[in-house]
Amino acid sequence: FGDLTAYMEANLYNKGDYIEYDVTIENKGTFDAKLSDIITNVKSNNEAVLITFSGYTKGETLYKETSKIIKVK
Repeated sequence: FGDLTAYMEANLYNKGDYIEYDVTIENKGTFDAKLSDIITNVKSNNEAVLITFSGYTKGETLYKETSKIIKVK
């Protein structure tokens, strides 16, 4: 992960396999921030791979010196 980037990798073998990550985002700044879209760069040749996010709303405010957890599945 970096300041604005998180890298995740998983090997899925059977139908129904999944992995779930809890990603903490934190506003260490001195002013409130607005959460925008999560951009994915999926490198999979299998169209059955589906990535979902929960725990945030696009446009939501992340207040200064606060954090929240986004679930990536």
